[in-house]
Amino acid sequence: MEQNQVVIEEEKGISLGDIFFLIKKYFLLILIITLVCTIAGAVYGLKFKKITYTAKAEAIVMANSSTSAPTASSNYQEYVMSTYLINTFNTFIVSNKVVRAVAEDLSEGLEAYKTNNPDAVLPENYKTLSNEENIGSMIKKIQDNATISTSTNSLIITIKFKSSNEALSIVVTNLLVEKTKEIADAYEEVDSKKVYDYEMLAGNFALVDEAEPSTVSASRGASIVIIVSALIGLVISFAIILIKYLCDDTYTSKEAFEKAFNINVLTLLPDFSETEEKGGKK
Repeated sequence: MEQNQVVIEEEKGISLGDIFFLIKKYFLLILIITLVCTIAGAVYGLKFKKITYTAKAEAIVMANSSTSAPTASSNYQEYVMSTYLINTFNTFIVSNKVVRAVAEDLSEGLEAYKTNNPDAVLPENYKTLSNEENIGSMIKKIQDNATISTSTNSLIITIKFKSSNEALSIVVTNLLVEKTKEIADAYEEVDSKKVYDYEMLAGNFALVDEAEPSTVSASRGASIVIIVSALIGLVISFAIILIKYLCDDTYTSKEAFEKAFNINVLTLLPDFSETEEKGGKK
């Protein structure tokens, strides 16, 4: 008997047919659990999840040719150079040097934004965001939530920043553009000549459209939360059903019993216990 039990444990598994059988048998349970998780996700996503604001600004990268009279050849060289510069600026915009400059001027930038937009709601701790002890965390936050992208065959760079505060998203986005240009164009006077810190980048980056309240997109991301919640509900319901199935040591057919014990079953005896109880017999 112990040997047969070992065989049972080794052969216990689940087939594709068993899965469809379980789905049909426990369909109502799957539906209820999935529905409960979906409703919970919808309530959280629509009522409690914070709104995320995404501000967008655009800049253009255009290499300046040293040729006094532009020609077809020089224009093509400028275009090729610009495409290379785009990839460089994509990284430069979120570099530590640029982002640190943004973080250092953030509090001042928010105050200026509030002056021009009296109805704007600033972060509660906006006055301390540029303090030295908060610079490190702000740099990481800006780099984690900034998105730099370009379109194919385009010289336009799109800079986006998302935040739970609308004013912060706008100010950071515009400061990223401003500080990128400022640092790229930085130079020193040496013998009455300009010596640029980044000669390849200088003069090649310009603002096209700055971030404004009218262009900010707001979203709770409720649809993603609902979809994830529904998937979690499905996973939970299937996990419960599979655990219950794999822990079940009863046999539902003569074939399963024969396979488990490697014996031939001649006949099956019905269970009369329920009938006797209903009839009042002992």
